[in-house]
Amino acid sequence: MARPVGSKKILIGGIATLALVATLVVAAFLNSTSTPPVPTVSVNQPVYEFFAAHTGVQCEILTNFTDNGPVAMNSITCFTNQPARRVALDDVGKVDQCTGIQCLANPGLNTPYLKVGTRVVSGKHHCDVTAAGVRCGNSSSATFTMTPTVVTTDGLDPIQLAVSDKVFEFYAPASSGVECEVTTISTLCITNAPAQRAVLSAGGTLRTCKGVGCLSNPGLGTPTLLVNTVVHSRNFTCTAQAKSVTCQAKGHEGFTISKTGITTAVFH
Repeated sequence: MARPVGSKKILIGGIATLALVATLVVAAFLNSTSTPPVPTVSVNQPVYEFFAAHTGVQCEILTNFTDNGPVAMNSITCFTNQPARRVALDDVGKVDQCTGIQCLANPGLNTPYLKVGTRVVSGKHHCDVTAAGVRCGNSSSATFTMTPTVVTTDGLDPIQLAVSDKVFEFYAPASSGVECEVTTISTLCITNAPAQRAVLSAGGTLRTCKGVGCLSNPGLGTPTLLVNTVVHSRNFTCTAQAKSVTCQAKGHEGFTISKTGITTAVFH
């Protein structure tokens, strides 16, 4: 039986149409099963309070929107009334916990109840409302999770602190006697006793100085880091240890400063 002229073209065209329809069906299915966007509360006020759904967890976020770097009024604090507990996380990854009614505080009027799955973002702070409570963190690696029955922490050993500020100052643990200033072009660390200073450029050049003329004063609100905190900036990495601070210019060598002196630190 003779095949009509052009039937092959019609067959090929039909197959192409079916393929297009199948592609559209698959695309529609993938879109329907994709993860929906997380509802986010973006905060632009210095104090924000909320209840984590109806889990019994309430939180307060303090954010300084005018000053760069960690300051005293930057923290996340969450509570439960039964049992009476409090957990607080500051800018440099320090977590404080407290139990007893003396640890509690009253939320303000009209404090909102946020739905499960909501994320709160305030400056460098963030909290996620879960079905059991809340999980909070900031620009450090430290986080905490609070439910009516338990508080757990993560990212504390060591704390990794990401710094994006043009100038970031810190005290190392008090036993080291070291204070530092990290900028985009250099890192400066000093000790007062003995009076000494180390300055490392982003290109890896180290300059040292001895005597009171080498010293400077840190700014107000300069935080004290916990032992083994690692500070990461654009061009430098510094590790605050119990008795010293070691800093490296990325891709270059660095220095270690302590009460016993300043030495070159070689990285491989």
